[in-house]
Amino acid sequence: MGSMRNLTTLVLAALLCTACNSTPHLSSVDVIGTYAFSDQDNELFNVLVHPGGKCVSTWWKGESGAAGEVGSWEVRGDKLRLRWTDGWLNVVGHSRLGLIRQSWSPGRAENAAPLDAAPVRRAEGPRVPFLGVWLSCASSAGNALHFAVRGDGMVARSCGATMTVGTWEVDADGATLVFADGVVHRLLRDGDTWREEVFAPGAAPESKPTHSGTPTRY
Repeated sequence: MGSMRNLTTLVLAALLCTACNSTPHLSSVDVIGTYAFSDQDNELFNVLVHPGGKCVSTWWKGESGAAGEVGSWEVRGDKLRLRWTDGWLNVVGHSRLGLIRQSWSPGRAENAAPLDAAPVRRAEGPRVPFLGVWLSCASSAGNALHFAVRGDGMVARSCGATMTVGTWEVDADGATLVFADGVVHRLLRDGDTWREEVFAPGAAPESKPTHSGTPTRY
């Protein structure tokens, strides 16, 4: 175990050291897009950096479940700073290894060493338009139903404290999300907007959806 800890320390030190070799200043346009992050358990999640200073995360291990996380972002010099409403701070910058993310926990001084560091990459490919946190058309007053779609083919759905995970894939018409309880959600392009269809467990492909409408993507 001692040698493993030493190796981990060396890797973290290398990431932090190479972060000092920065590129020229970024602009707000440079950072807009979808990113693949990993948490302290090395589990992937996605971060969407939107125009206007808003960022959204599909990290569903927190109190918000599949509603993910919301925060604000800014560019300072050659770094993208993501400040989340739960108090965490992520700073993304360039190094010789590519993009890296450094993190400070709530209340941790920014002049202290970051809690951890890990590689970051931009998300690419046909899955990107579906990634993020969605408010389902099956939501009702006082019962918001969210689902978070990740780039590794995993998805989670939650309403209050109840969360159900599943898998998803891109198909010819859009994307199909299949949850562990058998419920199926379909995301379909409808012109410049999205249409969602929700099917009960065991429903035949040609059956009528239990819910159909316009979802909201955060």
